[in-house]
Amino acid sequence: MMEIIDANTLFGFWPFRRLDMSLLTLFDNLKRHGIKGACTLSAKGIFYDFVQGNEETLQASQAHEWVIPVGTVDLRKFVGYEEEIKRRREQGFKLFRFFPDYQAWSIESILFRKLLRALNDLEIPFMIPAKTFKMTKLAEVTGGFKPPIIVESSHYYDTAEILAVMEENSNIYVETHWLHGPDSIETFVEKVGVERLIFGSSAPLFYIAPALDRVLNAEITDRQKELILSKNLLKAVMAP
Repeated sequence: MMEIIDANTLFGFWPFRRLDMSLLTLFDNLKRHGIKGACTLSAKGIFYDFVQGNEETLQASQAHEWVIPVGTVDLRKFVGYEEEIKRRREQGFKLFRFFPDYQAWSIESILFRKLLRALNDLEIPFMIPAKTFKMTKLAEVTGGFKPPIIVESSHYYDTAEILAVMEENSNIYVETHWLHGPDSIETFVEKVGVERLIFGSSAPLFYIAPALDRVLNAEITDRQKELILSKNLLKAVMAP
């Protein structure tokens, strides 16, 4: 049986609609789909206070072995970000996520460039949604950044540009839950290789089953599916 780890989940409170985002419900959904563990973070860190949110995420990881803690900072509250990143790194956080789509800041901002330098110095990968920028701009802004960059919510219509950027930037990875176009998984495997595709569902905002089925039903080998479902994440993010 293939090991599955979900790289993209949340818990806590979602301000835009009624949604059960408890850790228990998330765990039940993951278990129902045979998923061993998940990278997750408290949504409080997105909308309210990133320090409190990171603390909730830490507590969740200490209470539940399946939780892989993910940190965040909010560039609208920039003071103290370096200390927060260092503290969470020391506590075992191996991945950070950023949310310019909900927080209305630009990746072209000098604040983001300073944040990148802090992450680069500590060799910390990050995940970011491709909703408010083009991949070419991300590649330009992050030039010289060494750790993996995981892009999620990449749209089918941007596939050509994403592939071109990935061909020239070996540290850019794509999370798979929005790769729902015809033969999308197969196209990425053919053009840039399987090693930079990482399974994620964006649960509980999206259902797990469709995201998982896209990988399981793709016309690729079982070994390639295994890489996407867990091993690429483990190598890119969890390796010392």
